[in-house]
Amino acid sequence: MDTVKVQFKRAANWKYIEPIVPASEALPDWYKNSKSTWGNGKPYESEEGGKSFKGCPAILDTLQQGYIIPLWADIYVEPSGEFINGVSVPRFLWNPAMPGGNSFMVTFPLGGTEGMPMVEKSNLPVYKVNSPWFLKTPKGYSTLQLPPLNNRDSRFEVVSGIVCTDEFPTYINIPFVWTAPPDYEGVLLKGTPFAQIIPFKREVFQQELGFITPEEEAEEEAQNNISSSSLKSGYKRFFHKTSRSK
Repeated sequence: MDTVKVQFKRAANWKYIEPIVPASEALPDWYKNSKSTWGNGKPYESEEGGKSFKGCPAILDTLQQGYIIPLWADIYVEPSGEFINGVSVPRFLWNPAMPGGNSFMVTFPLGGTEGMPMVEKSNLPVYKVNSPWFLKTPKGYSTLQLPPLNNRDSRFEVVSGIVCTDEFPTYINIPFVWTAPPDYEGVLLKGTPFAQIIPFKREVFQQELGFITPEEEAEEEAQNNISSSSLKSGYKRFFHKTSRSK
């Protein structure tokens, strides 16, 4: 498998911030601490127990794709005392001596996000934090930015988006919707997984609708047979292909 180089750069005055890491090196604690079986702990399925979700390669693959951008500064959050449509508006505070100062965070007017379901659910503006990280991908590769897959924070949700970071290398600026309770007061700690970014090759896909053939049905049954012949992760053992960043 070919290696594709993705470049993350920042100014020298950000030398000591939390680094961007491959998602495979930032597996969440809930996943690492979970058990691979439930009930009687035996690897085969029964009414008394069997394999847990931790045996599903598809879930692990989502946690390992691309890179995790950790929050690079502490952000203190408290109710501002202001309301929009009866909803308490949060106040975000950070050390004013931090590079970027007042431009660290931007607020989008509500009118500019009208119709977005995630915004209408929160009834709050979209906020954007301006990252110190500059991203460049090779020719033909774009970058998908989204909330950490299967590991969303209950206090905020990043707005997903795609940027052609080969033709338009740029700073990673991250819009998000605030989803915490109205009376929330606390700190978003530096190092908190904030967004997941997944570089991908731009390609043209063509949809084809049809019916499964007898040959394909037989092949699918054969795949299931060999997969189920193993007590532990037959799919992973015989068919799974690893794709992770480093």
